[in-house]
Amino acid sequence: TGVVAFLPESANNALRRLARQELACCTERGLCVMYNNDKKENKDDLVNFAKNRALRVELYSHLMLAISTKTHESTKSSENGNDSKRREEFMKLHHGELPTKTLETIYDT
Repeated sequence: TGVVAFLPESANNALRRLARQELACCTERGLCVMYNNDKKENKDDLVNFAKNRALRVELYSHLMLAISTKTHESTKSSENGNDSKRREEFMKLHHGELPTKTLETIYDT
């Protein structure tokens, strides 16, 4: 099964940027690069390597929620500190699911 999502260009660009950087280990290309770099030290085949290395990122929970939060927030004034509150809530909600730096990068993108 697959998912087709129509995203605004800014969200699409943000996801592409994440796929090249912080979430490269979640893409076929990124996993292949990692696998080839670690091939001498690693005895696993590519599938098992991917199972052990890829982050468990959920499209809605981790990515779309952060993007929709940022989009919603951009339509309001950020003077009242809502963005930092929403960011804190996002971080608490997903604490332990992904590395903190990854969550911060997702939200800040």
